[in-house]
Amino acid sequence: MTEETNVEETNVEETNVEETNVEETNVEETDWRDALPEDIRSDPNFSKYTSMESFAKGHLNAVSMLGKEPEFEVPENEDERNVFFNKLGRPETSDEYEFKSVEGMPEIMQPYVDARIKSYKELAHKVGLSSTQASTLHDWYMDGNLEAHKETQETAQSMQNESQAALEKEWGSAYDLNVTHARAALAEFASPELVEYLEQTKLGNNVEMIKAFFNVRKAMIGDAGIVGDGTAGITAAGADAQIKEIMARPEYWDSESQERPALVKKVHGLMQQLHPTEG
Repeated sequence: MTEETNVEETNVEETNVEETNVEETNVEETDWRDALPEDIRSDPNFSKYTSMESFAKGHLNAVSMLGKEPEFEVPENEDERNVFFNKLGRPETSDEYEFKSVEGMPEIMQPYVDARIKSYKELAHKVGLSSTQASTLHDWYMDGNLEAHKETQETAQSMQNESQAALEKEWGSAYDLNVTHARAALAEFASPELVEYLEQTKLGNNVEMIKAFFNVRKAMIGDAGIVGDGTAGITAAGADAQIKEIMARPEYWDSESQERPALVKKVHGLMQQLHPTEG
């Protein structure tokens, strides 16, 4: 019995040794990073690999991708494409794009600019632009337009100054009187909408526009009416318009103004044209 017991105990010990060896082998396979230098062993890039074999396969796969163009395709399905664009930073709707305000834009152009911005938002959303991309393009486009507008205005003003100087030279001492005749024709024949448009666009100061209305006035009253204080031959509507225009000027009511005597005389002459039988 004693010998048999010793044999069994020996077998049990051998079995335990074998199991211990198996466990140690498994530990070695699981902790494959123990073979790496300590300074890189804990690098998170190794944590996703469970063995040296999986690491080697991952490394070979990464190497095989070097030099290849990445596969990047926009989905053809509209729903999938919308999800794709939104993940890249596109807002849910076109109204959610936010752009900086355009400073220095002429008031007359604001309705046009607002309409263009709305249209641009819709297009940007359709092609999948992110908020940053859309805003960057908007600022570039608007700043360029504003700069071009300023340059155009400066050029136009320079040309206007040159043309006005030439007209003053052409008309000489009659310049102010002729301009008054042009304004009288404008007041009589132009609609309020046209007058407002000419003021907003500065076309009312255009030399050719001034000459055109002067010629209209000249055709109305003839050369004789053009000479003098500018009231001869004026129609009732034209006289009434000029009276209102003059009386709206602060100088007309300022007793100390040097312009007042001439303005009062002008109104008096216009009144006589309207009411020739009165005083």
